[in-house]
Amino acid sequence: MILTLITLGKFFETRAKGETKGALEKLMALAPKSAHVVRGGAELELPADELMVGDEIIVRPGELIPADGVVTFGKTYVDEAAVTGESMPVLKEIDARVIAGTMNKAGAIHFTAERVKNETASSQIIRLMEDATASKAPIARLADKIAGVFVPVVITIALFAGGVWLALGESFEFAFSIAISILVISCPCALGLATPVAIMVGTGRGAQMGILYKSGEALEAGANIDTVVLDKTGTITEGHPSIVKLKTFDCVLANPPYSVRQWNRTAFQNDKYGRNFLGLPPQGRADYAFFQHILKSMDDEKGRCAILFPHGVLFRAEEKSMRENLIRADLIDCVIGIGANLFYNSPMEACVVVCRSKKPKHKQGKIFFINAVNEVTRKNAQSYLESGHIEKISSAYENYQDVEGFAKIVSLDEIERNNF
Repeated sequence: MILTLITLGKFFETRAKGETKGALEKLMALAPKSAHVVRGGAELELPADELMVGDEIIVRPGELIPADGVVTFGKTYVDEAAVTGESMPVLKEIDARVIAGTMNKAGAIHFTAERVKNETASSQIIRLMEDATASKAPIARLADKIAGVFVPVVITIALFAGGVWLALGESFEFAFSIAISILVISCPCALGLATPVAIMVGTGRGAQMGILYKSGEALEAGANIDTVVLDKTGTITEGHPSIVKLKTFDCVLANPPYSVRQWNRTAFQNDKYGRNFLGLPPQGRADYAFFQHILKSMDDEKGRCAILFPHGVLFRAEEKSMRENLIRADLIDCVIGIGANLFYNSPMEACVVVCRSKKPKHKQGKIFFINAVNEVTRKNAQSYLESGHIEKISSAYENYQDVEGFAKIVSLDEIERNNF
């Protein structure tokens, strides 16, 4: 029975290692199977196992980074949550380091490989965790030592007691029951089962929650922790952004009427609410009339609206004066250019204009332009935005930083110098 319980404890211990190994296998699955490499002036797609130090590697949006290296061209945001725990994408520019197994979220980059195959940071983490699962906690080693002495001693005592009763003339059944009683009462359950079960639960539960222990000593030392110091809030989050507060819009309008045969220009011109503060639109052009009405109707402090203008009507020459007044009023927060055929199957491109009645200080005097014209999927004569496109656009808007070839912060002075 003792040997059975000890064996059962070993089984639980092996199972605990398997739980952690499962988490490691998920980490290993992050490594891409192939990579785009520039060799001899040509771009080749090679298995990741054939990468060499010094290779120039190209990583496009949505692809996993296949090696550790340094960015030599381009600018992007990389999701490093799987390796570092940082929930927000990290900006990567020239000379920035990238880590194998992380996800490129935005622009295309070129980087020079410095560590490949089993030498990457993620591979070293895997080796470290494999070593940790092979190690034992100090209490487990102590339990093994005690069990190694305790079990033979108990068996010897049981045999001795049974032999004594036989020598005194008792029956074999009686002497055998005495020996078994000693074995059962002396069973080192705590030594054989409690420690392996505790390790199994600790490592298994930790692996499920994304916590990998460096060693058995670290697991045991965790019982004495009374203070936890974290370097960033992302360490204790779920590893991905989630909605905690919904930013509301006073109005979201697609295609304001831009060609109305009859509308009361005189009433609009004399509007007592000042909804002509940008100017009076030309006859038959009602889109700017609707636009000004919406802007003037927003909340003075937190007002926000988003309007889709198809056919580039925002930039018509005949409404240049109103456009200048709109820019000078510093109401435009962001302009998002979107691809053709996304709106009423129009072959022309369109734009979404996000306006705010009162912009934050760091956005005042600036307009954020996002060039999302190429963020579109075309299939079966239809064009549409997929979740990856929407995520890229919304992430750029939230991060409010320049992204080469995709997003740029432009001052109002620069816009004025370029004649609006």
